[in-house]
Amino acid sequence: MYVQAPMFNEVEATFDVDASAGRLTCVASGEPAPVLYWIQPSGKATRYGAPPSPETTQDDDQVGLNEAVLELERDGSSDVSQSGMYICVADNDAGNATLTVSLPSPYVSPTLAGSAFTNSHFSQV
Repeated sequence: MYVQAPMFNEVEATFDVDASAGRLTCVASGEPAPVLYWIQPSGKATRYGAPPSPETTQDDDQVGLNEAVLELERDGSSDVSQSGMYICVADNDAGNATLTVSLPSPYVSPTLAGSAFTNSHFSQV
């Protein structure tokens, strides 16, 4: 059985111009495809199960991909309700990788720290 530790392929943080809502996205690959988790500053963890693996042969170089999208909305009671450290964890049989996104308040371009990622995008819509 071929296994490959997870690695992040893409990380994206997108926010509305008025910073009332946003979205954090992380995409990771590995073999088998990793299970992803977004851990919020409150400690709440959201699990994104790995998609089913296609039938492959020993000679295939394919790795599985998974995407985790966390929707953020301000609750109106506090500008800091969504600020803090968000952690994306990618986990499979070969190991895990973590990526941390720090969201200050009010939302501005977040800062990233991670064990492995190759591409980051930050934009406002």
